[in-house]
Amino acid sequence: MLPSAHPRVHGWLQQETSAIQQAFQADPWQTAAPFVALYERYADPLLALASDRIAAPTQADWAVAQAWQQLWRALQQAETTWDWPDYQSFAECYWKDLWLPPTEAIAYDLISMPPPLWVYTQVAIAQLPGIDRLLLTLTYTYRWSRSQVLDQLQMLGHRLGEPQLQQLLEIAEVRLLAALPPDLLDIYGDWSYPALPPTTRSPL
Repeated sequence: MLPSAHPRVHGWLQQETSAIQQAFQADPWQTAAPFVALYERYADPLLALASDRIAAPTQADWAVAQAWQQLWRALQQAETTWDWPDYQSFAECYWKDLWLPPTEAIAYDLISMPPPLWVYTQVAIAQLPGIDRLLLTLTYTYRWSRSQVLDQLQMLGHRLGEPQLQQLLEIAEVRLLAALPPDLLDIYGDWSYPALPPTTRSPL
């Protein structure tokens, strides 16, 4: 099911943008549906604008994800309003000075990791204990082998065996999923954890 057709999101898409924005601002961690609805309503124009300005599709996708992260943060302020159709002003405000990593350094795909899911996961990971963030990123984002992860942990002063590593990884997974809004994974039901969202390919 497409997120726009999901019952939790479809209802919001029948509302005025101002009502969706206010619902998001009321408690962004209680429900992700309003933010997903904003994305579903305005994703295509922002992506088209990015594609017009940025030739490489991978860089355009990355810029779009960064833009939605900025919007997510800005809308945390209850007094913040946004003239949503004014995409040109948004581009001038944000993308004018945006640094774009080289295409080969970007490990992000907009199709497999839609920006609402990317943004919430990024923020949730940042709130986890450092060891959780490291284990999740090395294991799932960068696909390091268990031996590589154990070697890295040893360099950082953590001497663990594989059973201990597996236990810590499972704890990190549970903490991450618990930190996300309860409806987020329901909306993106075909998302197979873990598709954790890196900014670039360098994990450390």
